[in-house]
Amino acid sequence: MFAGCGHISQGCGYLSQGCGYLSQGCGCLSQALG
Repeated sequence: MFAGCGHISQGCGYLSQGCGYLSQGCGCLSQALG
């Protein structure tokens, strides 16, 4: 897991507002993918 990412993390994450789990610029995998 990356900092700021989690199942219900604020800003970006699985259930965050305006962001999806694999959406670009948000989500736990976005940081790993650059």
